[in-house]
Amino acid sequence: MSITNVIQWNGPPSMVAWRHGSATIMHGSQLIVQEHQHAVLLKEGRMIGPFLPGRHTLDTKNLPVLKTLIGATIDAATPFPAQVWFVNRTINLNIRWGTSTPIQLKDPTYGIMLPVLGYGMLGVSVADTKKFLLKLVGSMQAYDQSTVETHFRGILLSSIKTHIAKAIIERKISILDIAAHIRELGDDLGELFTAEFAEFGLSVVAFRIESITTRDGDPAVVKLRDALARKAEIQILGTDYAQQESFEVMKRAASNEGGTVAPFVGAGLGLGMGATVGAQIGPMAANLAPQGAACPRCRTANPPSARFCSGCGQPAGAATSACPKCGVAVAAGVKFCGNCGSPQASACGKCGTTLAPGARFCGNCGTAAGGGS
Repeated sequence: MSITNVIQWNGPPSMVAWRHGSATIMHGSQLIVQEHQHAVLLKEGRMIGPFLPGRHTLDTKNLPVLKTLIGATIDAATPFPAQVWFVNRTINLNIRWGTSTPIQLKDPTYGIMLPVLGYGMLGVSVADTKKFLLKLVGSMQAYDQSTVETHFRGILLSSIKTHIAKAIIERKISILDIAAHIRELGDDLGELFTAEFAEFGLSVVAFRIESITTRDGDPAVVKLRDALARKAEIQILGTDYAQQESFEVMKRAASNEGGTVAPFVGAGLGLGMGATVGAQIGPMAANLAPQGAACPRCRTANPPSARFCSGCGQPAGAATSACPKCGVAVAAGVKFCGNCGSPQASACGKCGTTLAPGARFCGNCGTAAGGGS
């Protein structure tokens, strides 16, 4: 009767790859492979398999290639040295990754060096059993999840840093705006790692970038965010940065001794900046100069000492009344408000009674507004 041995998985369920403890196999031994496993026979550097789920007899009749490996003349009880590796194909390796040190990148929009950090997850499973074992099997007895994840995390981080930097530079995406492109970037990197991990017999189940951000509190980041906040504030106020700064300079100059900008102009001319500064100071100084009240009739701005309006000739300080709609002062005799255009009260041409705005007849004598009966 032939001597048979039974070879099957006896390793813990957390193992991804496990080697059977026996280094000598009897001719005719039974190899039992479970539903979620593959097995490979390793003899003198050559692999036979993979053996799919089921029962397999290890003899030269079922495996003619054994004749080449263990010799043509062999009886039923002949042992031969070999190893049997089992691979657990149900385990998905969820490899968490993160950049322990920031990637120093020059922001393509603002031209400043910023520290970039990235975090995410990669899911892989064994797709090619022989290739997986050929790339990883050495003198180790087993590969558990943590060992495989540690091995690939180093490969992963090296590639991720390189490709995140390349994507930001080539696509000219600001690091501060990268959050809007995370999904697109994740899809691209997922395709890239699919090819890279296929070399190890692994299939990429999922690749996700959870965040790409800058390091909080970094001086360069703080400076850039403050500058952008200042820029946004100025844009909301309706002017640009140069105008805002010029306005601040002029206000300080106007508050100098004598309330004039002459000392500032002189300094500018002395520094060779007369043309530029003068062009800005002219209209701004005019805006800072004291202004008189607007004419109640035509709204023309007149100096405080003017006796008559330069726009319509109305005497300064002429009698006014409030517009019944908007409340703006309106000169006597004006038919429409210069601010909102509403018709103003007028007097009856016959009896002198004040007419309401829009009245067609006098309520006192019945005379039609504007004359007639």
